[in-house]
Amino acid sequence: MRMTLVGCAVVLVCICSAQPLLTAYRAQTPPAVDGVLDEACWTAASVTSPFISATGPGLPDEQTIGRVCWDATHIYIGVEAFEGFLAPALNMLHAVKAERNGEDAAVFSDDCIEVFLDPPGEHDYHFAANSATGTWDARNQQSSWDSGWQCVARRGTKSYVVEIAIPFAALSATPEGSWRVNICRER
Repeated sequence: MRMTLVGCAVVLVCICSAQPLLTAYRAQTPPAVDGVLDEACWTAASVTSPFISATGPGLPDEQTIGRVCWDATHIYIGVEAFEGFLAPALNMLHAVKAERNGEDAAVFSDDCIEVFLDPPGEHDYHFAANSATGTWDARNQQSSWDSGWQCVARRGTKSYVVEIAIPFAALSATPEGSWRVNICRER
């Protein structure tokens, strides 16, 4: 995706075919990063188009929705990953893996979300989080870098939510120009 930050709106333009435009607006009030997407900025935010399967044609078995907004200091990303195994009646919570915990955890063998950001400049960024406390961030594929980002995940009975706040200062970026963005989910 290409994210263009213009005036008071962030415009995400996917360079893939069949993907619609997503506009992310400047938040009047930033969200509380608590793993709950109930603030006005999330309610007003456009949602991504349905995720497509990376392993074959069509849609994945479980869907994911992303939202993006920003303010003067941070870009905010809210991702809701729908997951049938979280239904209490199924007694399958163990099937949603979240075994890695803490900062710089190798969450990629867990069920997780990943966000790739490529703002104008010489750096690209990678953020990942599972549905527990496992988080990972990297700049130019170097995981020793620390962004100072905030990330809170919360499991529900139908989905898990990962809410993220990334300081523009850590990205050596400002809310302007064209950015490339990719939001992914590992299941």
